[in-house]
Amino acid sequence: MKTAIALLYFVFVVAVCSDDSDDSVKLRIINKGEVAKIGEFPYQVSFNTYGVSVCGGVLISPRHVLTAAHCVMDHLSEEYRNATKNHFTIEVGSIKVGTGKQYGIKRMSHHKDFFLIMRPQPELVRNDIAMIHLNESVKFSKNVQAIAVPSKPSKVKDGMFVITSGFGQSAIYYDGKLKYFYAKTVDCESSFKNRTYFNNICTKFTKGYGVCYGDSGGPLVDIRKKVLLGITSTSAEECASGVEPDVWVNVSYYLDFIKEEMQHNVTNKSSHPGLDIDWSTPTTSNGR
Repeated sequence: MKTAIALLYFVFVVAVCSDDSDDSVKLRIINKGEVAKIGEFPYQVSFNTYGVSVCGGVLISPRHVLTAAHCVMDHLSEEYRNATKNHFTIEVGSIKVGTGKQYGIKRMSHHKDFFLIMRPQPELVRNDIAMIHLNESVKFSKNVQAIAVPSKPSKVKDGMFVITSGFGQSAIYYDGKLKYFYAKTVDCESSFKNRTYFNNICTKFTKGYGVCYGDSGGPLVDIRKKVLLGITSTSAEECASGVEPDVWVNVSYYLDFIKEEMQHNVTNKSSHPGLDIDWSTPTTSNGR
């Protein structure tokens, strides 16, 4: 797991994910070429900066999105406090980046115990979960819906079939389309030997099926797409290598974080580090 992909943050680099043939290339978040249909993953969002998707996210209420901590960690400094509507947006109801409804961001925060050390090992990423507060409530429709979070902490059983989706890089190019694939949960310990944490989920499938650049923060859900199980955190060194599993944050172990952040306001501030964006500053034509 090299530094550039340890966090799957979209940096527009080339990552080839090959299948067993020499002259063909598999798509990273795709199941035999399946592109999502409109409304198929209504909880999936794109975290955009100036209209460019940099991470995925998951709608859990009309005003709240879960994503990965490493997706927001570089945006919590004071220089972004007056960020305008065009700088950071959450896009909903889309199966291709740029075609959905854009919502402004009021607050970004990540878990107070999040940390990472830029080395090629997943054990140095901990508590990789963040919340984004929207400036206004999302209007739900058949194409835009929140997904439920677990009701209590629980380990995800090994051998479960699950679904993940994302707008990230496919093979050697980025087309901005929402794609998905099915995977199976596996035991993290047997693959990483003490390199993961108890609150991680690991998934693996055959070569050619895996997450890649730009998929960070996206959803791992149950086969019926009713409950959010995980948030995309890290991946193998080679996208969809079929060797090391993809690694996710188990959302069920972060219910206290979710609750505290959802209750954050002027008089009841969260203990987790975050940035409250000043919406009193008028938006200019170029969004700066």
